Amino acid sequence: MIILVGMNLAKAEDYSPQRFNQNNDEKQKSELVLQYPELEKFLFVPPKAPIYIGLGVSPLGLVGSKYLFSVNFFQAHYISGLWDIELLSANVGKIFSSNKFGDGTHFFARMSPKINVMEFLGTGRLSIGPLVGLELVEFNQVQVKINKDVTPPGQATEETLTTTNFVNLTTFGFVYGVSLSQTFDLPKGRKLKISEMYYVQNYDLDKTRYDWQYEYANSEVEEPENFQELKSDKVIMIEFSYLF
Repeated sequence: MIILVGMNLAKAEDYSPQRFNQNNDEKQKSELVLQYPELEKFLFVPPKAPIYIGLGVSPLGLVGSKYLFSVNFFQAHYISGLWDIELLSANVGKIFSSNKFGDGTHFFARMSPKINVMEFLGTGRLSIGPLVGLELVEFNQVQVKINKDVTPPGQATEETLTTTNFVNLTTFGFVYGVSLSQTFDLPKGRKLKISEMYYVQNYDLDKTRYDWQYEYANSEVEEPENFQELKSDKVIMIEFSYLF
């Protein structure tokens, strides 16, 4: 996964000057301007593009007491004046737990409209704002199938629809939180962004959003100390991103 991100970053580096030439500091000058440099101040210079795309990594993350490592394979930002808006960002990662049932795969898509509140260290800007997103978690060691009661009203015999095979428990939920970012200017219009995020998970372990009930293959999962490892918790992430 890390090798793939590195290849994407190298390819984007080669491609970005052609796509975002507004951010390129090296401007071609005509022979007339080269001969009369004082004319350069009268030339029209297009504004820098306020849209940035990038990649990132979050080596420091916690889901309650579990460790979370994730890679950001796409992010898009609008950065201009007062605004620092994360238009769309997507992470995929792994959750590591001391309890075998707590290990999982983590996917997180989000957006965060932030406001620049202060400048520091010459080229740095601090921004803060709300965070909204969609989180999906797959627990690799927990198998379930889903059932639904479809008994007609007044019928004595119970009728149930059920899936035939057990699969890994995969659940999702919409999340809300807060994001804090520090953004630093780099040469050639690039940026380094460090983001700290906090949100609370919001998913159900008893049923799906369409009222299908989970049936666990292993009864050990439902023991209190094991089931606790699966429950929604608070999430903290620190992410380092390179924008171009």
